[in-house]
Parts: sequence; structure tokens; C-alpha cells
Amino acid sequence: MAEASYLLRLAAACPTLGTSHVDVPIVVNVPPTVSPISVNPSEGVAFQTIFEISGGSAKDVYHDYPLRYQWAAQQGSDITPFEMGSSTRNVHTYLPPG
Repeated sequence: MAEASYLLRLAAACPTLGTSHVDVPIVVNVPPTVSPISVNPSEGVAFQTIFEISGGSAKDVYHDYPLRYQWAAQQGSDITPFEMGSSTRNVHTYLPPG
């Protein structure tokens, strides 16, 4: 995904006063790049083993810090979030079966 820039223009016209416009530049930021994650232990028992999931460092072109992380487990098309909007790159959690 590449960065994109847009220029929005609002123009108005009045028969007696003339015309005017305003331009608003908008830059759409690209997502941050994230290093791979690690999981310890590599296997366990659902809802019994506490897993430590550690994320790699994340870098953002525009330095939109602090970055926020969302942690979730995915099985097929089902996604189960277990930590939303966290500023930490690691989490300790139980995981569902799968």
C-alpha cells in the first residue's frame, strides 16, 4: 500500500458576489511496518497455558507515535480479539482451542 495525497476543493458561486474556493490537502498515511512476532511456549493446552506473545518493533513513516497494537487469535475466518488498543508490544494470555 502506497501513500496517497489528495486535494479537495470546495467551490461556491454567488450571482451577485462572484465565486470563491478553498483547497484542503489530505495525505493518507501508509500502515506501519512490523517485525515478526514470537510465541512462548510454542504449544500448550487451550485456556490452561499462559502464552507470551511478543511483537517485533514497529516503524512508521510519519512517526505517528505512540502506535497501538491489537492482539487477536484467528481460526479460519473467526477472529477473537483479546487485547485492543494496547501500547505494549507483548501480551500474556490464554488462547482458545485451535
